[in-house]
Amino acid sequence: MIFVNVTTNLTWQQMIDVICVDARPIVLAGLRQILSGHAGIRPAGFYQTGREALQALVNELQPLVVLTDIMLPDTNGSRFCLDIKKKRPSAQVVAFSQRNERSCILSMLQCGAGGYLVETAGAEEILAAVCTVGDGQVYLCSRAQQEMNSTPDLGGYALPSITRREKEILQLIGRGLTSRRIADALSVSTHTVEAHRKNLMEKFYVKNMPAVIKLAAEYQLL
Repeated sequence: MIFVNVTTNLTWQQMIDVICVDARPIVLAGLRQILSGHAGIRPAGFYQTGREALQALVNELQPLVVLTDIMLPDTNGSRFCLDIKKKRPSAQVVAFSQRNERSCILSMLQCGAGGYLVETAGAEEILAAVCTVGDGQVYLCSRAQQEMNSTPDLGGYALPSITRREKEILQLIGRGLTSRRIADALSVSTHTVEAHRKNLMEKFYVKNMPAVIKLAAEYQLL
């Protein structure tokens, strides 16, 4: 599967409303500065949680583009993208993430995102993504495009890849066992269990174990 970025005219004539969602105020401030510098883009809101942004979609704003991190305090990128599309089918989503794995990129695209930016992307790529996706086309930053073009297309939905031990621990957590009881059951240290918990949260792109359990149940991994 080959992804090719569409060259976009950064003097885009139609005004594009954009809301940004990221838990880090410093990131939101940087995005505000970049977006405010383009005459064709109107920053319409800045939020730190998915819930706040979804509420804005319902009550206040009708943005054309949602620029969002994929690891929010209350949701993950794939779920958030689906929720956005449910609330505002016309809204376009651009993921903005530290992660550059194929599975992560593919998951966001499969859930309806029109663009993917790695956080190292410069101002020009961010503006190009907003303009391109706002025009109904797909945009991948250079690093994301390289990742998609250099790895094999496995097809199907991009499920998190977890080890046998991680799956065992995930199933025990789903049964309500504490880290200490899991450690005793598997004859490992509590530190090892906690390390696996951290790895699972990273692989599911969420920040707490209840969110991991919920997604694992949806993926039929429990």
